[in-house]
Amino acid sequence: IDGLTLEDSTPFVPNELVELIEQLRDKIDDVLTEVQKVIEEDIPWDGDISFIILWVSDVSVYLGDSIVGGGYVFLSGAFAEGHAVEVDMDGDTLINVTTGSGGRFAFTYPVPVNESWLGPHTLTAYAEATNGTIASEPVAITISLIPTTLTLSADKTLIGPEERVRVIASLKDAEGSALPSFECSFDLDGDVTTFVTDDDGGADWSWTGAELGFGTHSASASFAGVLPYASSTSGTVDIQVDIHTNITLTLFSDRLRLGYYIVGEGRLVSNDSDPMPSRQVSLYVDDEFMQYARTGADGTFAFSISTDNMTEGAHTLRASFDLREPIWRYSEAEAGFVILSRTYMDYPFFPWIPGWNIGFGDIPYLFFGENAYYTWLLIVLGLAVVVKAMQVRKARRKDVPEEGGSPEGTDLPEGILAEELGRAEPEHAPEWLPSANEKVVWHYSHMISFLRRRRRIGIEDNMTHWEVARLLQSLGYPENATKNATVLFEKAFYSSAVLSEADVIQMGSSAHMLKRVGGARPAGQGQGRLHHGARGGRARRPHDAHDVLPGRVDDRGLLHIQHRLERHEPAGSADVRDRQVRPELQDGDIRNGHHYRGDGVV
Repeated sequence: IDGLTLEDSTPFVPNELVELIEQLRDKIDDVLTEVQKVIEEDIPWDGDISFIILWVSDVSVYLGDSIVGGGYVFLSGAFAEGHAVEVDMDGDTLINVTTGSGGRFAFTYPVPVNESWLGPHTLTAYAEATNGTIASEPVAITISLIPTTLTLSADKTLIGPEERVRVIASLKDAEGSALPSFECSFDLDGDVTTFVTDDDGGADWSWTGAELGFGTHSASASFAGVLPYASSTSGTVDIQVDIHTNITLTLFSDRLRLGYYIVGEGRLVSNDSDPMPSRQVSLYVDDEFMQYARTGADGTFAFSISTDNMTEGAHTLRASFDLREPIWRYSEAEAGFVILSRTYMDYPFFPWIPGWNIGFGDIPYLFFGENAYYTWLLIVLGLAVVVKAMQVRKARRKDVPEEGGSPEGTDLPEGILAEELGRAEPEHAPEWLPSANEKVVWHYSHMISFLRRRRRIGIEDNMTHWEVARLLQSLGYPENATKNATVLFEKAFYSSAVLSEADVIQMGSSAHMLKRVGGARPAGQGQGRLHHGARGGRARRPHDAHDVLPGRVDDRGLLHIQHRLERHEPAGSADVRDRQVRPELQDGDIRNGHHYRGDGVV
């Protein structure tokens, strides 16, 4: 019972017993109330009190079923065991029973299949006590016939002459059980015949449309009733027999101006292909009759409908086969169309846009009218174009070297930009960064971006931080500053170490030094050693070492590098050569940083 009221749960649904269980719960509540009164001594129990209680399981009983009931006998302050009880119905003895343990008695009385038992009755229980006969409160019951249900159904209700329809009847009792071998009546268009239900309580019939004939046919069934079953009647099933027709509809244009004509054509056929000449087709616009159209020899029809009295917007044209003989089946077809309008004005004029019917006095309509979203869409697109153009222009300005800076594709010698950077203090990481690790990463990223953009060093995205460090050292950048910045970045980004503000200051100083000094070396210092070998592998020092001298890029995109070749010869015998190298010869190598590795390319 508690399960019926579980929150967010319906464990007993669907269940036909739910209503009965709820009634039982209410009765139990009443009993508990009486018991509570007894506990609280509201009812005095003394030796003179005697009573009898009678109940029945169901107050509605069918012929052939049983009356099930029971009760209690309380005599002189105690429940009487082994005491005789008489149960009467309408004043006549129905059954005699004897109480058992706790003064309880029960009985079951089968109702005979007799028409005289039908109707309302009253049951009363009697018992003898020391102070006389005691009687229970009367209980009213009703005995009735067992209800039946007779259904009639058809697999089709609309058929053609060559199609077949099947009608099925079924007779069942109140519990849904089939009733076999019962005689029923079947009525088809007033012609009544009898039939007997089969083992499944049913019967069926079948006809073609030609056997039934054109028109509407009505069928029904009835059961007169036999004790203990009540009579029942099915509903009426209508079957329409006619010839199938079909209409197709085509508009020459589904968008037209107000005042123009709706022009189109259609076709009326039967049996999906046979033309139907000389037939009237009704034309409606929004369910309002417009005109008739007559079909030709091939079943086609044409029409032209004025739109003078119509309004702007969407409309529906419907063609229907209304005027027809009963043998023809109704059919219809629909097509939608839109009526547009244009507002003319003197020059200067506002551009006309479909769906916008405005003049200069209706400018607010552009921003708050039915189609205002077009205006706002154009405004947003315009703003997006302007913002994008400004971003591109700003980016191009950043790419242009400042006055006194190094030209694109050449190295930036010390002194051209170093003087400006030398006067600047090291940049500070943004205060909103929460940790020292993130500030160190910011300094490193900012340094890499500066070296790419301002120094023109070809640092690629797929290079590791140690490859970047080796590149910078090979270009002549300070080894200590490069190593210090790389180690701090590795600790901040790749390890779980927690850096301090002192590490942030040290990172900022190293990054500032790498930005400031540039990568060029005076001739003869020999710190621009060129290495060749497999990319990403261990660098090998060749037998011939080269000291890099200042280089240049000509107007053909060729990189000219002057280098001093040291051989195993006496000092002073080294020669200076001018070599031309195409930066694009090595795929993936550094282009603008003037450092090229791989297979003999300088």
